[in-house]
Amino acid sequence: MEVRLDGHKESLHASKRIAERIKEMDVMNVGFEFIKGEYTNHGTFTFTDEIKEELIGRVEFMCATWFETFEDCGLLLFDFDLNNNLDKIEFSSKAHKRDAKKNIAANKQLFLLSTKSESNGDLLFAIVRKQNFKTLMFVKSYMKNLEKKLRIDKVII
Repeated sequence: MEVRLDGHKESLHASKRIAERIKEMDVMNVGFEFIKGEYTNHGTFTFTDEIKEELIGRVEFMCATWFETFEDCGLLLFDFDLNNNLDKIEFSSKAHKRDAKKNIAANKQLFLLSTKSESNGDLLFAIVRKQNFKTLMFVKSYMKNLEKKLRIDKVII
């Protein structure tokens, strides 16, 4: 699975994140955050070839788009919307599935949980700085003030 960036300036860090967070990703743990930075694992989410191809297509489209601004931007590439897609999650047990439904009813959000980094969330963002694609990162949908958190000038959804 190759990514065509059409001459867009891409950092080495971005290349690593494309590999780590899309191309080489087969499964990710899924769970809830109950205390900041502490998660419970309820099951796994499989990155099918179809999902990977869609994500790669969105990265390629982003890189082929001319950004008329030199501002630092966070571009929403994908909303996994796990709470509304429980059928795409392989729960560890029936009890975990019941617990997930109960937590969702209590307005808790399911997140993809990385075992390699602190990049956890249900949204996938691309960070572009000064028209250069810098990185991909998972972000939690409940987060406020993303500009400050991601150190960017604006969020593009």
